[in-house]
Amino acid sequence: MKSRRDPPDLRPITGRALRSVLDSLRPDLPERRVLDLYSGKGRFGFGALEEGAAHVDFVEKHPRVAADLRTSAQRWKDRCTVHVGDVLLWTGLLRDQGKQFDVVFADPPFRLWDADFAEKLMGGVQAVLRPEAIFLVSYAKRMVISLTVFGLQKWKTSIFGESELLYLVKQTDS
Repeated sequence: MKSRRDPPDLRPITGRALRSVLDSLRPDLPERRVLDLYSGKGRFGFGALEEGAAHVDFVEKHPRVAADLRTSAQRWKDRCTVHVGDVLLWTGLLRDQGKQFDVVFADPPFRLWDADFAEKLMGGVQAVLRPEAIFLVSYAKRMVISLTVFGLQKWKTSIFGESELLYLVKQTDS
């Protein structure tokens, strides 16, 4: 739930959408490394931890929201890390550190979406995905995203109000 101190573009994933995502990913979460981009309240990442994820990295741009996220994360302090800053920069930093993830969730503000942003986000995320990893991205259903360039294959989609959740799987190198 949003509070008055939250940034205006904070749009937490709805309970219905979160249940759907966690139901779909339940077999893929235990003992996996998860990356929650544009974390906001961290609902996806915390759900992944509850489902047995080995570790979750949260990336949130807004310092006050990230501070609240750190407070909420104390329950799992040994199994999660909160990074504060721009997601597009952090995906590069995580790549440079050699980190790779089994599941990545991104729920960026709709106002950011354009072709340039989509290319940067998809390219940055693709670089930190393990082979056969799952990338779940939420975007305004009016957007059209081209996937062929990124080595990602569509698994399925789900629509929740104005949002579309796109499930992608990283293709293995042959």
